[in-house]
Amino acid sequence: MADFPVDILLWVMYLALLAAIVVAVASVVRSLRTGGGGPVAANGVPAGRVAWTVAGLWALTIALTLALGSDKPLQVNGATYTEAVWLRLTDMFINTAIVLAVVAVAAAVFTATGLNRRWNGRKRRTA
Repeated sequence: MADFPVDILLWVMYLALLAAIVVAVASVVRSLRTGGGGPVAANGVPAGRVAWTVAGLWALTIALTLALGSDKPLQVNGATYTEAVWLRLTDMFINTAIVLAVVAVAAAVFTATGLNRRWNGRKRRTA
């Protein structure tokens, strides 16, 4: 009987996670359908192509990190964890977070240095 509140909390967390996943997927689908309709957005940026590329690369990153995730048993604080699915999923989330953080830093450096303007042949405007 002592585990009853913990069980309720776990089920509420599972439902919250499921709701968050459903909302995130619906948001991505809606964004791709509505934002990707036009070939060009403000300042000549192809918003549809950018959105589809980002969604596709994110899905590829998730799939690769899941496939490359380790399912070796893990010993933490004297307890051995052997559930292959959870070990692989945990590895996937950690590795995906690392990959996305590296990509975000690289994108920030790329835009801050002005390399994108040099590659496209445009000069930096001064105010």
